[in-house]
Amino acid sequence: MNILERYLARVILLSSALVLLVILSLYSFMALMEEVGDIGKGGYTLYYAIEYIALTLPRRIYELFPLAALLGTMLGLGMLASHRELMVMLASGMSMQRLIAAIMKIALLMMTCVFLLGELVTPTTEQMAQNSKALALDDEISLHSKYGVWIRDGLTFVNVRAVLVDGSLSNLTIYSFSEDRRLEVISIAKRAYFIDDEWILEGIQQSFIEKDKVITKELKKARWQSLLRPELINIVAVSPINLSIIGLQKYISYLQKNNLNSERYELAFWMKIATPLSTAAMVLLAIPFAFGRLRSVGMGTRMVVGVLIGISFFMFNQIIANLGLLYHIPPIISAGLPILLALGAAFLLLRRLL
Repeated sequence: MNILERYLARVILLSSALVLLVILSLYSFMALMEEVGDIGKGGYTLYYAIEYIALTLPRRIYELFPLAALLGTMLGLGMLASHRELMVMLASGMSMQRLIAAIMKIALLMMTCVFLLGELVTPTTEQMAQNSKALALDDEISLHSKYGVWIRDGLTFVNVRAVLVDGSLSNLTIYSFSEDRRLEVISIAKRAYFIDDEWILEGIQQSFIEKDKVITKELKKARWQSLLRPELINIVAVSPINLSIIGLQKYISYLQKNNLNSERYELAFWMKIATPLSTAAMVLLAIPFAFGRLRSVGMGTRMVVGVLIGISFFMFNQIIANLGLLYHIPPIISAGLPILLALGAAFLLLRRLL
C-alpha cells in the first residue's frame, strides 16, 4: 500500500470500529435488559449476566460486522468527501478504478477478520456463554463438549449427542446409579421427544449391570420421567450459526448418515461462508454514496440511509433464509441471493461513476 491507500484504510477502519462500538454498546445494553428477567433464578446473579453478555460479544460483533462495515465506510468516505480529500486524491492522479480497488483491499482485510472471528473465537466463547448461564440457572446441567451435552438428573447422568431442530434428542445415553454410586443401568436410545410432561424414548437398548452378570434388553419405545426439560436443553445447545464451518460440516455429515433432517445446518453452513462476503458487498455498496447524490448532504442523512440499507439487507436475508427452509430451496441459493442482489445494486450504482 502507498501513503494514500494507508490513509484511506486508516480512516475507513477507524470509522467502522467507532460505528461497531456504538452499535455493540446499544445491543449489549438491550441484551442485558433481557437477562435481568433471569436474575435470581437458581444461582444466576448480575455477575453471571454480565459475564454472559461479555462472552457473547464476539458473536454479536460477527453478526453486526456487515452493518458496521457499511456505515463505517459511508462515514469514512463521507468525511473525506466533505473535506474534498477524495477530489484531491482523484486530481493527484489516482483513478476511480484504483480508488475502488484500494477500498476493496480494506474490505478484504475486514472479510479476513470476520472469517477468523467466526471460525476461531465465536464457537468457543458462545459455548462458554451457554455453559456458564446453564450452570448458574440449574446446577444439574453439566458442560457441553464435542461429545455432546452432559446433564445430571439426581443419580442419573444423561449424554445427548445431538439436539435436533424440532427440539427432539438424538443418540442419548442414560447412566443410572444407585445410592452407593454403583452403575446399575445403561440405556441407549436413538431418539427422544417430549410429550405431555414426559420423554418418549425410541430404539432403546438397555444393559442391567448386576454383581456377576449383565442383562441386555431391547425396546422399541418407552416412557422416561425426568426433571430434564426441553428449555434446559435449549439453554445449553449452541445455535448452528455459532458453530465453526468445520463443526457444521461434521454435524451435517452426522445427520445425513443417520437419515436426519440437515437443512437448517446446511443453511447455517452457507451463511457462515456468506457473512464475510456480505461484509465486502456492504463496503462496495457504500462507495457510490461518497460520490453520488448524497456526497453533499449531512452526515446524519448518510447514516440514516446506511441504517435503512443495512436493516433492509438483514431483514431480507432472514426472510429468504426462512422461506428457503419452508419451501426447501437449496441452502446455497438462500444464503447467496441477498449478497448477489447487494453486489448487483452496487455495480449498477458504480457504473454511473466509471
